[in-house]
Amino acid sequence: MKLNAGILTAKLVESKTFYTDKLGFGVTFENEFYLLNPHAQPSG
Repeated sequence: MKLNAGILTAKLVESKTFYTDKLGFGVTFENEFYLLNPHAQPSG
């Protein structure tokens, strides 16, 4: 199953850092107001 969630924030840069560095999310698409970062699928 794939889960997509939207988060509204004024701190897009800080949110990207948190989700990528701390939670291991990837970045599929980004621009100045939107970031799509799905969680990495477990291998195996």
